[in-house]
Amino acid sequence: MIAPNTPEIHPSETGQAKNSCQGCPNSDQCGQAWNQPRRGPLSPAGLSLSSIAAFVLPWLCAIAGVVIYRSYTGDESSFSVGQILAACASLAVGVVIAYFLVRVIRKHFGRDTGAKQ
Repeated sequence: MIAPNTPEIHPSETGQAKNSCQGCPNSDQCGQAWNQPRRGPLSPAGLSLSSIAAFVLPWLCAIAGVVIYRSYTGDESSFSVGQILAACASLAVGVVIAYFLVRVIRKHFGRDTGAKQ
């Protein structure tokens, strides 16, 4: 693993690329590619928010769906088909909400990389 503040070294500088870079059709652009900053399309805050939206929000919706189902029906059993259907429906709703929320996050916290999003 590379330490966070350690710059990456091009393979040709370490002598490892003698055999691998000879047949590369982009060897003239190799130095430019290695000098590019390695940054994704989102800022750190945007990445954190979109990760939470994509992974946590659907599960929270599923749990909330089961809790709401149990409160309205009075179903206190530990397992019922209604609870499973409520969880699945709420999970699907959470995924749809997360999808649109991540799009909003990308719009507000995205970096202009020149690539189409």
